[in-house]
Amino acid sequence: MVHASAARGAGTGGGDRAEPRAGAGIGRGVRAEPRVGTSRGPRDGTGPAGARIALHTSGAFGAELLDSLRPAGWAVGSFHPLIAFPPLHAFPPRRGGLSDLEGASIAIDGDAAARSLAREMARTLGACALELPSSERVGYHLAACFASNYVVTLASEAVELLAGAGLPRKMALAALLPLMRSTLGNLEHTGLPDALTGPVARGDDVTIARHAALLRAGNRPLCELHRFLVIRTARIARSAGWLDAAAVRRIDRALAQSRR
Repeated sequence: MVHASAARGAGTGGGDRAEPRAGAGIGRGVRAEPRVGTSRGPRDGTGPAGARIALHTSGAFGAELLDSLRPAGWAVGSFHPLIAFPPLHAFPPRRGGLSDLEGASIAIDGDAAARSLAREMARTLGACALELPSSERVGYHLAACFASNYVVTLASEAVELLAGAGLPRKMALAALLPLMRSTLGNLEHTGLPDALTGPVARGDDVTIARHAALLRAGNRPLCELHRFLVIRTARIARSAGWLDAAAVRRIDRALAQSRR
């Protein structure tokens, strides 16, 4: 069978740069190693005994990544954990590290035998299998990037803003992490849109104008990112019924001033 080993980023894009051919490097830190022999199906008998099954761990591609194995009799599929794995050098090995996947979602697709094995693997890990065809993988993978990779990008920008206020970067990150954890906790316990807080959610156009003015004076690229985020956040607040049309217009005017 094909043995996939993930060294970095298998969950949200770090391990997903792939070439659609069997045996190729499936991503940075993810490799496929064809081994001689046959794989066994799940112990509960849902998989065909003696079937040769190959699974890859790329999130950006479906089973087609392993198409060239099909003529040789392999059933192929994908098994992508929707979780952010840290670099191996960042933390010491943990006992029972696979338990980190408990409760996670894992995107699967492929041939029937491959999907059966992938579902059984997910159950064994305490994870939830999401059956997503290849045609939906781009949107799925983009969603993963927004929910993980770009959160790190936003954290980096926030650290730089605090560094500009005089805090050492390490101290700035330490100050921000409890805020970020509490936001994720709110998302988990109250969901969308109720987890949203802050000046946009309460229609505070004065504060939004001050933020925009600060960025206009010294960080034009971030000023544009801030403008986009405010507009998207205002849309959420408006849909939730927290802002009326007049409040949205005031926010738009506050942002327009920052572009002059």
